[in-house]
Amino acid sequence: MFSDEFILERYVSEDVVFVTSAYRLGVFGQLYFGPNGGISENLLVHDFRLIDPNAQLFQQMITLSAHGAFVFYEGAISQSYELAEKLGCSQGNRSDTQIPKIVECLKKTNGSEILNIQTQMVQVDFHAFLGILPGYPVMKPNQTISNFKKNAPKRNMICGSTELEFAVDKFKYPVPGRFLDVDNFKEDLDWYYKNMEIHNWTDPNSSPIYISSRTYCETMAKASANAFIFETRQKPMSMHVTDMQYFIGIHREKVHTPDMDILDGFYSKMLVNFTKTGVPAPGWEKLDPKRMNYLELKVDSKMSEGPRMLENYHEKEMDIWFGEVMEYDRNVTKQVIRIFLKLS
Repeated sequence: MFSDEFILERYVSEDVVFVTSAYRLGVFGQLYFGPNGGISENLLVHDFRLIDPNAQLFQQMITLSAHGAFVFYEGAISQSYELAEKLGCSQGNRSDTQIPKIVECLKKTNGSEILNIQTQMVQVDFHAFLGILPGYPVMKPNQTISNFKKNAPKRNMICGSTELEFAVDKFKYPVPGRFLDVDNFKEDLDWYYKNMEIHNWTDPNSSPIYISSRTYCETMAKASANAFIFETRQKPMSMHVTDMQYFIGIHREKVHTPDMDILDGFYSKMLVNFTKTGVPAPGWEKLDPKRMNYLELKVDSKMSEGPRMLENYHEKEMDIWFGEVMEYDRNVTKQVIRIFLKLS
């Protein structure tokens, strides 16, 4: 998938040992039938962990456009049954007593056939096996997301995002999961979609990326680690995956401007510097949680503009989700309690 030549030129030549870590993708790492299903949640996490305090081999992190959302249990379970039904391993009976038979049937099914059905589910229904469940071995039982972040192990960290992320296709993809400590996320999301166009809010697929970048890096900075945030805003357009051309050599546009070539010349160098020293570039200030300073990454030769430090990284999204959305969620909870009390 990745160019050997790119990896050799950008990383190996700089004395960086470059390893692509493989883990069980899709259904093979995220099949889950519930707490009584006989299959551990988050199988893929056992293969590769950065946020586990027991994973001492990892000293630093670079996260690029990471949404940081936890998928819904009910969604993961439903998709697992759906896959089993499409493969003929389940006849629609979704009771715990049937799970051992379903799992045994899946074990006997050819892996390529499973992948074909998974691909159909993704392309036709947008039912993808993506993300981490908010449970073992990542989170403790009933642990909140805010508490999970607060207790993450201290490690140097770079958090990167792109200017638009998923804004070009606001309604194309389902929201990956819950990224806030709310009780009624689906109701909150419906309300958010209704208000998004009216108030020109950032779409709820991009919002988790900005909020996670800000909150995770903020946690590391408060723990006295070297934390840095940047956002790629290179013309003609910077959206989800367009920055991959700069750090791993794929998704390169057909039209490549000289300014993009300039950015391409130093983007991966910053990652190399961070890997070696914990600092990506001279003059790039460490994150100050009070200022939320970040590097705007772009090159515009005509305007004589280059990378520059700015402040208040995506404060608008933080205010909306931790303000209006949280308030709406509390009101929904109050309404549910009132209905329950009336019925009881």
